[in-house]
Amino acid sequence: MIWGGVRPAAAMSGDDPPLGDAEIAVLRAKAELGEIEAQSELGARYAEGVGVARDDTEAVKWFRAAAERGEARAQLNLGWVYQHGRGVEKSEVQAMAWVRRAAEQGLDEAAVTLGLRLGCGGTAASEAEGAGWFRRAAERGSVVGQYYLARCYAEGRGVKQDEAEAARWYRRAADRGFSSAQYELGMMYAEGRGVARDNAEALVWIARSAAKREPDAQLELGVRLAEGRGVPRDEAEAVRLFRDVASRGWQGGMYCLAVMLEDGRGVAADDAESARWYEEAAARGHMDAMMALAERHQGGRGVAKDAHESWKWVHLAALRGHSEAQYLMGLRNHEEEPDPVVERLAVEWFERAAGSGHVDAQHRLAGLYWRGVGVPRDVVQAYAWASIAGAGGRADARALRESISREMTPAQIDEAVRLAAELSPGRPKPRYPMVTRRVEPLHVE
Repeated sequence: MIWGGVRPAAAMSGDDPPLGDAEIAVLRAKAELGEIEAQSELGARYAEGVGVARDDTEAVKWFRAAAERGEARAQLNLGWVYQHGRGVEKSEVQAMAWVRRAAEQGLDEAAVTLGLRLGCGGTAASEAEGAGWFRRAAERGSVVGQYYLARCYAEGRGVKQDEAEAARWYRRAADRGFSSAQYELGMMYAEGRGVARDNAEALVWIARSAAKREPDAQLELGVRLAEGRGVPRDEAEAVRLFRDVASRGWQGGMYCLAVMLEDGRGVAADDAESARWYEEAAARGHMDAMMALAERHQGGRGVAKDAHESWKWVHLAALRGHSEAQYLMGLRNHEEEPDPVVERLAVEWFERAAGSGHVDAQHRLAGLYWRGVGVPRDVVQAYAWASIAGAGGRADARALRESISREMTPAQIDEAVRLAAELSPGRPKPRYPMVTRRVEPLHVE
């Protein structure tokens, strides 16, 4: 949909009947007489094919007529056609220029759009300017501006990170019924970010957001209901939520629904339907769904038993960053016939998994560096990875580190300690809520 929408808004809301031929003729006559509001609306109708056949050239003609005379919504929509190359040659410069003109006139939609475009600029200066436009819209009462300003504070984009300030802006938008802000505020209460942890308050906001069919909130509430986290367990309601989200194309809903169907939780078990939802989620990039399909094809549950297809999904998940898949790819290559190229590939997969925090990969990598398998022998690297794996809970990694240290000088140990601090994986990226699934170990052949 175009940025500025069709005016008046009620014409698109379903509250009023669409304009008929006579009304369109009157609108056209007004536009041709120079009424800028009519020109702007007629342009929007041509752009969206509402009441008239879609015609990008006519849309641009009427947007430009109104925009050049200062109609802010037409300026915003002219920016949209330049952004997408609809009826004009695509031009980021022209798009930004027209959106900026609309924003400078005080159109909140334009201010938010400009903020989003600047936030994608990749520099601290553009992010700061983007946050400034969100603030202008937010302070004028735009709930969308309030939501995006809150995100800036939550993520430290364009402003100094301040979770308390983020919570304050989320609440302003949430109090006015903005479902995305209600979900984010609920999660801040759930995690104690910017506010005191309060699971009851978290559930209130998440439930309000879910009632408006906000997908993230429906997933969060569904997981809580499926597993009885802070609420009475209700697997049937969880399935209903997951199915609703899945039906709208959200991969997280597809995955959770597949798990429930696989285990017969809140719904009759159905391996074939479960596999179909895993396939849908995997096709959209859901890494855990890819791994579930790998398991299914290994055992032939709900799908054809096919080792090649199983490893295809493991490989795809590994390429997308799934640490267990990366570890399995490393194992598979490592256990091939000795070959320097294959051994080096195994090390590369172990390094990817280790960098994502996979403790077994870290331990395996320490041993490879110590023995010089697939890489030149390097006791400093070996000691560093053994230290990281030991800190992650592997007692045998701590024992391995002691063995490695006997071959090292004090200077090498100091270097390895510094390297371990550099290599230690940072805080993992947030993940969508998922119901717990019983994992069947994949066999490396």
